[in-house]
Amino acid sequence: GHVYELDVQAKDLGPNSIPAHCKVTITVQDANDNPPLINLLSVNSELVEVSENAPPGYVIALVRVSDRDSGANGRVQCKLLGNVPFRLQEYESFSTILVDGRLDREQRDQYNLTIQAKDNGIPSLQATKSFTVKITDE
Repeated sequence: GHVYELDVQAKDLGPNSIPAHCKVTITVQDANDNPPLINLLSVNSELVEVSENAPPGYVIALVRVSDRDSGANGRVQCKLLGNVPFRLQEYESFSTILVDGRLDREQRDQYNLTIQAKDNGIPSLQATKSFTVKITDE
């Protein structure tokens, strides 16, 4: 948090009064009042198209998550919700969403993916963002 230092002087109203001085230090602690923000970097709309031949490990989206709080209140963890053939890989400053299984357009041609971001504040604040993955035919 931010630290402020004040010099305080006090004196009485008597004749020849001698002032007293002290320094007051105020430390402002961060309140967890900002939820995480999820930004899909590589997705211009809420729709991603992926070939049914995309191999496991193929990156379909880049995600950047930020939180305006500081310390633990601003540290965010991400995950992909649901049982889907994709996974979320977290790095230092961004995350990727990768193919994590076989895609077969004939069996299923569309997935709705939801990213959940939670900060480490108490109580924790969270955000979700959903987008659609369309499997294209090969």
